[in-house]
Amino acid sequence: TAPLVAQWPGADVRGDFDGNGIVDMSDVRQLRDAFGSDDTLFDLNADGEVGFGDFFEMAQLVDPSRVIDPTAVEPAPLPYRIIETSQSLSLHFEQYSVTLQHGRPFGLTSLRMTGQPGDFVHSELPLADWEWFWFDVRTGRRDVKLLQPTWIAPRVETHPGHAEVTYRRRNVLLEGIDLRVSYRFYVQRPVFHVTYQIDNASRQTISEPYVMLGFPGFPNQPMITGVSDTERHRTARWGNFGDEALSDGRTDY
Repeated sequence: TAPLVAQWPGADVRGDFDGNGIVDMSDVRQLRDAFGSDDTLFDLNADGEVGFGDFFEMAQLVDPSRVIDPTAVEPAPLPYRIIETSQSLSLHFEQYSVTLQHGRPFGLTSLRMTGQPGDFVHSELPLADWEWFWFDVRTGRRDVKLLQPTWIAPRVETHPGHAEVTYRRRNVLLEGIDLRVSYRFYVQRPVFHVTYQIDNASRQTISEPYVMLGFPGFPNQPMITGVSDTERHRTARWGNFGDEALSDGRTDY
């Protein structure tokens, strides 16, 4: 079989931090979160620090059609709630709720049905994470563990029927290698989809890319076992071993 090779797309749009092809308010929010840091991704005026000058630069880049019109009619309320903190994002639907943590560790750190006393996920053993990523280049193998570092606050897209949360890391191991993890959560049923993406804009071929993803099975096994037990067909216990042996067609036990 042919070796797996990640392809590189076209050039990025300046100021488009979330990679959706436009410069909008979600990019402004990411710039705000990076304020005071030395992250070169957000240092638009190249002065060595993310500061007010970068916001003036950003004002020239934002698509005016993407800025909220104060006279616009308020959209209908969504059938779910979103709660954001500096470290996590929680979504609460009628049937279930989830929490995504931006790092330490990265991934789904809570998943429970409404009214469920326990949690399907352990907070220190996340589900749907991205643990390892490595590939080979001419100079040898490069690898990184993505579970512990904190990812930039995600882009959140809200729709009446679902919510989509997308995380992105730029220049991973090699300038031009960008990673994305997108979670889509549905409103009408307790279902979610996860998409992992590698974009190679480095103009270097990377061979044999490898990923280790966080779907080892639910770590909170006692809770899963309890749910499984409720689906089993139950019968009354036998009064003695002899009756049980006869029912199985055995001459002795």
